[in-house]
Amino acid sequence: MTPEFLIREATDDDGEALAALLAREWAAYGATLSQAENKMLAQPASAFADAGGRLWLVTRDGDVAGSLGVAPAARPGEFELRLLCLETSARGQGLAAALVVGADAFAAASGAARLDAWVDERLADGVACLERQGFVRDPGVRRRGDDERALDAHYSREVASEISSQPSEDRPAAGG
Repeated sequence: MTPEFLIREATDDDGEALAALLAREWAAYGATLSQAENKMLAQPASAFADAGGRLWLVTRDGDVAGSLGVAPAARPGEFELRLLCLETSARGQGLAAALVVGADAFAAASGAARLDAWVDERLADGVACLERQGFVRDPGVRRRGDDERALDAHYSREVASEISSQPSEDRPAAGG
């Protein structure tokens, strides 16, 4: 039987399960949660709402299988995607595309003109996902504050551009 997925808004009670998903999936690439991310995950829904954003989860049989948050970025008119993650078994089914469509609609309704994302360069599947959704890598990288190995690349695109809601035919990249 094919697993049934549900996309729903996160609650503060989802913090522990979301932190476990992120730690598990990002560890496959040698990436870790930052101190700021760990702190935010104590009350993830409130953290995004307080910042003027939203956080959605993908669940399967009640278990957290993915996430994507969106909130205003530092520059006016821009919103930033955060915590993009799908467990390996949930990839390639159009779930990330559906999450991005929702984030795009939220950003547009909030008056944003651009979406951007900073993603650890080691997260090959996350990079590929953003590129499939029309994001273009911008020049430069930034170092994450508490992980000297983490270099985040910047991706951006206009809000409400044509994006694919079709499942990916790409196989997930190998971790590490």
